Amino acid sequence: MRGYCDTDTLFHNTKRHADQPEVKTELDALTVLLAKHRAGEITLFRSRVNLREVEATKDADQLSHLLADYEALEPVPLDERHYGNSDVVVDRYGSVVSSPLVSDVQDEKTLADLQALGLKRRDAEHITQALCNHCEVFLTRDFDSIIKIRNRIESQFPEVKILKPSELEKQLRSP
Repeated sequence: MRGYCDTDTLFHNTKRHADQPEVKTELDALTVLLAKHRAGEITLFRSRVNLREVEATKDADQLSHLLADYEALEPVPLDERHYGNSDVVVDRYGSVVSSPLVSDVQDEKTLADLQALGLKRRDAEHITQALCNHCEVFLTRDFDSIIKIRNRIESQFPEVKILKPSELEKQLRSP
């Protein structure tokens, strides 16, 4: 099973709200899923989209924990799309500086389709990464946007299931 982790499912993002009963349930499930990941029973992925969100964390201790959580997951195989290079002649002798042009978005149409469903760009980028990397599950705790419209997402993109950690953990327990 290949699962993509939304940034809100990083262990320490979940742990900081564990005093809330519904979050405690997700933290317990996430603990089980991470153990299965470490044991090689499932594969949980992350991308640079996660890293960009993590790097915006202001609290130094939380940032350190989130970076460790990020590194504990597998990088998606297709993390950047190379569009070409920008070549700039920098002097009269013809010296050239070449910079790669890359994007975190593998498929612009998929991104646009997800945004048309009502997702914010960053949420749509995450799901696009999951789809382009053939993840069967997109793990999230984002109730206000992603989970709220998951039926519409899944009907348009049936190859991925949008699940909370507790839902995936329950499915893995069922025979």
